[in-house]
Amino acid sequence: MALVKSDSTVFVGVMKNVAKLFLGQAMAGVLGLVYTILAARALTPAEFGEVTLLYAWPRLMALMGSGRSWQVILHYGAAPLEKGEKPPVQNAISFALGLDLFTAFFATLVAMLGVFFFPTAVGLNESLLAMGLIAALLTIPATCLNSSTTGILRLFGRMGLVAKQEPYTAIIRLLLGGIVWFMGGGVVGFALAVGIATMAGQIYVFYAASAVLKENGFLFSPALRLMRLSHEMPKGVWRLMFSASLGYSLNAAVNPAVFMIVGRFFGPAAVAFFGLAETFLRAIAKIGRLLEESYYPDLARLDIRSSKPWALVGRIELLALSVSVLTILITCFGGHFIFSLLGKDYLAALPLMQWMSPSLLFMMMGLPLEGLLYCAGKSLSILWVQIFSAFSMFVFIVVFMATPSFLTFGLGLSYSLAAMVKFFFYLLGVGMIFSAREKIIPLHERKI
Repeated sequence: MALVKSDSTVFVGVMKNVAKLFLGQAMAGVLGLVYTILAARALTPAEFGEVTLLYAWPRLMALMGSGRSWQVILHYGAAPLEKGEKPPVQNAISFALGLDLFTAFFATLVAMLGVFFFPTAVGLNESLLAMGLIAALLTIPATCLNSSTTGILRLFGRMGLVAKQEPYTAIIRLLLGGIVWFMGGGVVGFALAVGIATMAGQIYVFYAASAVLKENGFLFSPALRLMRLSHEMPKGVWRLMFSASLGYSLNAAVNPAVFMIVGRFFGPAAVAFFGLAETFLRAIAKIGRLLEESYYPDLARLDIRSSKPWALVGRIELLALSVSVLTILITCFGGHFIFSLLGKDYLAALPLMQWMSPSLLFMMMGLPLEGLLYCAGKSLSILWVQIFSAFSMFVFIVVFMATPSFLTFGLGLSYSLAAMVKFFFYLLGVGMIFSAREKIIPLHERKI
């Protein structure tokens, strides 16, 4: 059983999961780079920026509506699953699926109303209004439902299936992008390629999660009466979901909001440069996400009061430090080659990405600390950290916006400083719970 595994065995298992995910992410990264080069060669910077802006508002709403429902599945399902207790596991799965279903509906509705009634305010050219509605329909339900479905696969240790989602999405996006390029589809064509590929990737995960549940004797049954079901679950499930989902949504919504701010004040070309820099950094930062996806199921099974989770996170922190330093060096010294593939018009994005690159260090080292805080039941503390971090990002932007080099130095430094703020608050929080870890009651042990 996972609860009696040695520290080394758990760490080796985590690294095996990382290896599975890395292969998929590496393939998706290469295909994504090829697609980006194709789109950049086919579109002008202004047109590339329009594609980015088309998805800025839907992406903002998708991220605002995306719950951290996988937290419920792992925190309330992992330990009972180890003990062979099926009802608590089924409750956690049904609750998470139902929550995602409701948030997907409301996020899609709000996004479509925003596009229809306030297109200029959400950064859209009115001639692209119909495409804005289609973008919302293609991406928001897929993004919202991804949390619970991947959480199911992680709960049952099916990381190989999780690893296939991004390569499948990238392959479909590249194939569609090639067709668009060949047919001269322009902005609308490339925007459709992104949306259709996103939806297709989620359909795969939806099917995989259903099959895994059936294989293990569970039902793929979203709960429609969430309040009633929550009364059958351990105390605090709503607090976890509210704080975790709101914190994640605020944190994830920062970049789409910055896209719209930059687009409003500096135009679509500036959005294209920031979008490219952010896309490449996000691709590199996925290594940190791989660590989170791999260690979190094991971390949720361990007793936070023992030394095992702390030893596991300590090893992950050292690994994250090494990887983040390596990725920053790659960004600084290999960035020129990557951006030169896009064409000379896009080289202006390189200095911006280099100023944003220190954020990789703080982001990768912060993820393991965030996991510990969740396991300790400190989701409200994480929410406050994420609120303060998001607020600090906009404060830094306001401070640096008046500088002549805002689109390189100012914007990039704001991005990195906000990541640093979040990391140091996480570090402070972990220090506080470590000193009182014997008094912590794990989430799944709290009274109903």
